[in-house]
Amino acid sequence: MGTLREHMYPLQGLDDEQCWSIIKQRAFGGSSVPDSELEAIGRQITKKCRGVPLVANVIGASLSNRRDGREWASVNNNFDAGSSLEDDSRTWTVRVLQLSFDRLPNPTLKQCFAFCSIFPKDWEIKKEMLIQLWMAEGFLQPSQGSSMEDIGDKYFNDLLSYSLFLEEEKDSTGKIKSCKMHDLIHDLATSNSKSETLIFKASSESNIAHVRHLNLVDVEEMVPTNFVEVAGKLHSLFLKGDFLSKMPDSFKRLRILSFEKGWFWTANIEQLPTWIGKMKHLRYLDISHTDIEELPQFIMELYSLQTLRFMYCSRIVKQPEGVEDLVSLRHIYFNKDSCMPLRIGRLKDLQTLQSFVVVYKREVELRNWDA
Repeated sequence: MGTLREHMYPLQGLDDEQCWSIIKQRAFGGSSVPDSELEAIGRQITKKCRGVPLVANVIGASLSNRRDGREWASVNNNFDAGSSLEDDSRTWTVRVLQLSFDRLPNPTLKQCFAFCSIFPKDWEIKKEMLIQLWMAEGFLQPSQGSSMEDIGDKYFNDLLSYSLFLEEEKDSTGKIKSCKMHDLIHDLATSNSKSETLIFKASSESNIAHVRHLNLVDVEEMVPTNFVEVAGKLHSLFLKGDFLSKMPDSFKRLRILSFEKGWFWTANIEQLPTWIGKMKHLRYLDISHTDIEELPQFIMELYSLQTLRFMYCSRIVKQPEGVEDLVSLRHIYFNKDSCMPLRIGRLKDLQTLQSFVVVYKREVELRNWDA
């Protein structure tokens, strides 16, 4: 019986015709190439793809609906800019993919994409949650009758159309619920985050002085050595463990705080530190899967809060009071009857209510909604 090594075969890249087929499909859909000039330039680009399907797909997507030969020539001329024959395949691919990033239509979309490096590789990114995170970071501003959510939805679809996101899951109506990023696309996002985004691991020796978005992966009690010094500069913090109760009141600029189990397995937290109530810039708070018994009253003082998630908080037995004071709240998520906030009908900007508990006594129902 042969060994596994004996049955390993090197994968071959695509030939030029196959690469051109991908580029042509992504750039023109089912239509034919409009003129011979674009085809000639397109075939030159094809020869530079080195048979890598990801490169052909992303470059083709970046040329979608572009009919100006000068734009195609620009991609062709810049294809190998900054690369070297000595580059390994991964380095070369990321540098070529940079062409697609550079062609994104506006700086905000580039920010939104680079922010996605906060997720671990191969992570299933929930569309709704991602848009709310973008909102919390201030990337999305309402304009001309479009809400922040509308603009976020457009940006999400733009990144899909550029093949920087890979469709992962759809709902029953065919709408996309989640996406993933190819590992090399994740490397592209990381390289464009300007060292502001970091996934920190227990074995990491990364310098976090410039980090603004921090994901503490595989971290329980151990945190970066200069964590306290940079805490006041952080905008986003995703974590597990209960070590935050030992931290000083120093998260003055934090906009995103998440303990959610879907990120980091378990959130072994029975009591939230009171300094959370002092984070006046906090816009996104996820305390799902924690062991808290009630929503602390200091949460009701987070007047900038846009999204509040407390899913699977099985120990909560008392209906939260004071939620109506969260005047900026747009999205609230819970899945237990006892978590239904009182007087939730007073939230004038509410867009998402994960569930609504209908009780048997009408006067109690009305009290819960708008009393």
